[in-house]
Amino acid sequence: MREYGLMALAFAAVIQTAGAVDGTHINGRAISAQWRAGGLNWGAACCDCDASFAGSIDLFTIQSGAVTKTDTLYKRELGYAFNPAFNMEATKVAFYRANKGPGSSGTSCAAVNGGKNTISMINIDGTGLMNICDLPTDIPRESGLDWPAGEWIYYVYPNAVRYSTDPKPMTDNNEIWKVNYRTHENVKVCKFQSQGKDEPNCTFFRRFSLNLTATYMGVQGIQKYNCTDPSWFCNNSVPFPGNCNINAGGGGCNLAISASGNYAVRWNGDHTLNIFDKNSWAPAGIPNPPGQLYIRDFAINGSVGADAEVMRWAVNSDKWFLDQVGWYGHASGIFQGSEQVALNWVEKVGIRISNNGKKPLDTNPAGGGVIYTGNEPGDLWIDGGAAAVGKYEDASGNWQPVPGYVPTENAYVPVLCSTSRQLSVSADGLGNVRIDLPRPDRATVRIVDTKGRAVVSGPASNGMTLLAGTLKPGIYIAEVTQRADKAQATITITR
Repeated sequence: MREYGLMALAFAAVIQTAGAVDGTHINGRAISAQWRAGGLNWGAACCDCDASFAGSIDLFTIQSGAVTKTDTLYKRELGYAFNPAFNMEATKVAFYRANKGPGSSGTSCAAVNGGKNTISMINIDGTGLMNICDLPTDIPRESGLDWPAGEWIYYVYPNAVRYSTDPKPMTDNNEIWKVNYRTHENVKVCKFQSQGKDEPNCTFFRRFSLNLTATYMGVQGIQKYNCTDPSWFCNNSVPFPGNCNINAGGGGCNLAISASGNYAVRWNGDHTLNIFDKNSWAPAGIPNPPGQLYIRDFAINGSVGADAEVMRWAVNSDKWFLDQVGWYGHASGIFQGSEQVALNWVEKVGIRISNNGKKPLDTNPAGGGVIYTGNEPGDLWIDGGAAAVGKYEDASGNWQPVPGYVPTENAYVPVLCSTSRQLSVSADGLGNVRIDLPRPDRATVRIVDTKGRAVVSGPASNGMTLLAGTLKPGIYIAEVTQRADKAQATITITR
C-alpha cells in the first residue's frame, strides 16, 4: 500500500431546524436497502450478488432538500433485508429478513437469523431489532411489504409450493398477510382472485403497496415464467381487500399508490416516463397530476441515469414518490448500479438520496468480478413538525388528518439540528485528492476499487489528503466510518 498524507480540514457547521422548510427544501428521513450485484467466472461475485434488491438498510437524514448524514441502520451480515418500510411516524422500520448473510469468503453465504426467514423490525436509532413473525420459506424475489397507519404490517406471503416449470422455482405469491408489530399476531388477509377466478400457482404479486388507511392497494400481478395455467395481468390501483378480487387490466408496470390513495404512479414501456393517475374514488377538488413526467423533467440535485425500476410513494406525502434510477438502464440493466431518488411531481424537483456512483461496465462475459452497488426505492418521511403528527401532506402542500389515526409511542421524532454534511471528495490540478469528512471527528477511511478491494485504508481526524500518484487512473469509492455512521462518495482519477 502506498503512503498517503493527512491534513486537518475545517468547515462551517450547517444548522437546520426541524419541520419541512418548504415544498421543495424538505427536512425528513429516508431508508433503502443497499444491494450488490456482479459476476465472476460465470457465477456470482458475492454471496448477495444474486439476492435481487436486498442487503443492508441505509438511513438518510435530509435537511433543506439535501442528504446531510448517512447511517447503516441494519447490516446485511444479520440477514439480507428486503423492502424496508417506515411506520407512519418514521420511528420504526419493518422489512423482510433473510436467513442468509455474507460468509467468510466473498461468494459464500452463512446461515444467520437462527436459520429463519422473518418479518422483522428495528428502531431508527438502531435499537430494538426483533423478529415479528416467521415465514414458511424463502423470501419472494419480487416481494412486497407496506406499513399503513396503525399496528399492522402487510406483506406478500411466500409460496411454499413452488411452480415446477419455472427456470428458478419462485416463492412469489398472490396472498397478502398482515402481522401486528405489538402482539405478533399473524393472519391471512386474502388469497386474491381475478374476476372470481382462483390462480393458485401462475399469477403472483410483483409489486404491492397500500395507502395509509389500508383501503386501497397498488398492485402489479403477472404470470410466472413458463406457466401454462390460466393467468391474468394487473397493473392497477384497486379497493383493498375488495372481496379478495382484482379486475385484470391496466397499462405499464410497477404501479404504486400514494399515502392518501388519491394518486397512483407507474412506468411506461421503457421505464423513462412516470405516468400519474388520479383515481376515480378521489374526492372532487384535489389537484390533477401532470399525466406524464420524464425523469429528465425534474431538477435533481445530483446526476442520475435515464430510466428506472420499481417505484414507491413517501409514507406521509402525496407529492413525493421514489424511483430506483439505473445508471445503465432498467430490467437487467439496473444491476449495473442504481440510485434512490425522491421526486416531487408538483414542483418538479428531486433529491438524489443515495450516492453509489457510476462504475464502468464489466466487459468480461464470464464476469470479471466488478461488484456494482445500488439502492432500491425504499421509503421517505417528510418532517412536517409536531403539528403534522397523524397527518399526510396532500398535493397542495397542506397537512390532512388520516382517518382513524391512533398515535404510537414516540409519535414525533424530529429531524434534529446537525453539524454534519455530506462526504466531499475533490482533486486539485496536481492530482492530489482531498477528502472532507461529514463532521470533525475521528474516522476510518477506506478507498476501494471497482472490485471492492481496499487500496488505501487508515484513520483520519478531520480530513485526508491522498498525494498525487497514490491512486492509479480509474474509479474508486471512498468509504468513511465515524462511530456508527457511514458515508460513501465516488472518486474518478484521470491522471
